[in-house]
Amino acid sequence: MNIETANILLQYRKKSGLSQEELASKIGVSRQAVSKWERAEASPDTDNLILLAKVYGVTLDELLTGDPEEILNRNKQDLEDNKTEENTQTDTEKEPENNETDEKSKAKVSFKNGIHVDDGKDKVDISFRNGIHVDSSDGAKVHIDRNGINVVDESGKQKVYTDENGHIYGDKDYKKNGKKNPAMEFPIWLVSVVAFFLFGFLDILGGWVTSWLWFLIIPLYYTTVKAIQKKKVNIFCYPVFITWVYLVLGLYTNLWHPMWLLFLTIPLFYYIANIIDSKNHPQEDINIEQDGYSATVEPEKESHIFRNTIIIVGSIFCAFLLILCISSVFGQNGKFTRITKFNCNANDGIHTIDLKNGSGDVNFYKSPTDYSYIEYNCEYRGYLGSLNKDTKLTKYYAGFVNITANPNSGFCLFGYFNQTTNIYLADDVYYKYDKSKKSSSVYDGTKYLTIKTGSGSVSMKSDLGINDIQLDMSSGDCDFSNLKCKSLRTYISSGSVNLVNLTCDELKTNVSSGSIDGNNVIAKSLDTVSGSGDTTLQGDFSKTKVKVSSGSVEINSESVPKYSDIDISSGSVDYIIPDTITGFKLSYEKSSGSIDSEFDLNNSLDNDKGTATYKKGSNKINAKLSSGSLDLVKYK
Repeated sequence: MNIETANILLQYRKKSGLSQEELASKIGVSRQAVSKWERAEASPDTDNLILLAKVYGVTLDELLTGDPEEILNRNKQDLEDNKTEENTQTDTEKEPENNETDEKSKAKVSFKNGIHVDDGKDKVDISFRNGIHVDSSDGAKVHIDRNGINVVDESGKQKVYTDENGHIYGDKDYKKNGKKNPAMEFPIWLVSVVAFFLFGFLDILGGWVTSWLWFLIIPLYYTTVKAIQKKKVNIFCYPVFITWVYLVLGLYTNLWHPMWLLFLTIPLFYYIANIIDSKNHPQEDINIEQDGYSATVEPEKESHIFRNTIIIVGSIFCAFLLILCISSVFGQNGKFTRITKFNCNANDGIHTIDLKNGSGDVNFYKSPTDYSYIEYNCEYRGYLGSLNKDTKLTKYYAGFVNITANPNSGFCLFGYFNQTTNIYLADDVYYKYDKSKKSSSVYDGTKYLTIKTGSGSVSMKSDLGINDIQLDMSSGDCDFSNLKCKSLRTYISSGSVNLVNLTCDELKTNVSSGSIDGNNVIAKSLDTVSGSGDTTLQGDFSKTKVKVSSGSVEINSESVPKYSDIDISSGSVDYIIPDTITGFKLSYEKSSGSIDSEFDLNNSLDNDKGTATYKKGSNKINAKLSSGSLDLVKYK
């Protein structure tokens, strides 16, 4: 407690004419406790603050922040006004006959600032500002105001009261809550300290790395005991419990993922806890009767349909994630490697590899042996279902091979399943003749390989001596680097193509959705088709053909292509040409869109169709635009 609040409490006591001992007797605490409050050495709890406010006849706000002298003087003046104010006597307040000292003749009724009745023994004050106050001559009191309900019997004991949360308790609850629980006195903190050093020095279950987890037991213990004592589930410190479980599973079993999903159960816990607590502690209507006076209090009932709907939906979602999270813990964990050799006859080579239902990473390498083989690596955690640990090769006709390297059945929703297929190729596989051709065909020495796969990634990062490479991929990433070949063709429905240090006669890239990125690419003929996304190709091209459905394309040619064909349906193309070019002729046709050039052309490009020439030269650029833009950029 700060010193200002302590001074306010001290002034209230002195202005009320009470000693520390008298005040302590009224609210049921020791004199030393009152002394500590006024010296700012301790703070009164919420229940004691409510009792202090009732003793001084003020609200909690006035008790903690108001001016004691001003508030007490104002309340005293109100009481004096109420006593001096008398109404015209009613029929029930007639003068006593024969000078009899009838007590009823002393009854006074006032309607100033509310209703006030004083019959000499009992008092009733009802006002909008101060609420309802009934004081009996035998010491019993009933107070209903902004601070809640407080009922005191003849002996001065509380029978009914309202706590700081607005919950109403009866005499039984009050006694129970005020009773000390021996379990709360247990020094669990000492047990945690001892366990911390014991597990650390003896290197038990991870030693010092994990022994500090014992300190999280302290709040869990005390909140559990208090929740049991008060029969309130939401007192339990569930977030600390979830944090403790998450750390234990992470440090001991390395299940950081997916166990983080446990934190999503926190709102579910409190939603269920509130339902249980509302049933254990219903706020029913309370009827208070004292010496003929009665009052009924009905707790306020609010409608939270939207909030409850959100909580229910969120709780169902959290419960679903929790079930999946728990199931992943009981799934299979492990890793394995399988090596399978290609079985190729001398005249029965393989020119097409189909990775059936392929996913994961597929890498092609030069075989260190004189035969070709597959190395399949698999690592999994939380895998549910049967697992096929064999790699199968199936020929469906000469030259075509299916590679099946997937599990039989199962799923891995919240763990992970990583598979890598390394294919090592030797000369026994991919340079044999194609038996699907006529028998009279003679093999000309061309080495070619077609790769078909479903999804994942395919990479070939070293020259394998293949003349013709074709990749047909549904979705994923393609990475080719440091290759020399006659032809490289990639067809990808969605994903990305990455080309680095590539030399070939013919390069064709076709991506329906995704990106193409090429750096230091040398190709006599470049044919790129981009459905959507971004395409960037930098290198040396003799002939270029670009077709763009949507998206953007940037072609940066170090030398001047002799022929360029650009077809833009929608999107943009930046054609970067060296400024050393001796000249070019641009033929264009556009329905809409724009063509801009940094080169000084002899004609404008405003017409829908036409030609424009830069200097002299035999280089040709044909452009057709449905919409979009073409920029001819000068590279210096």
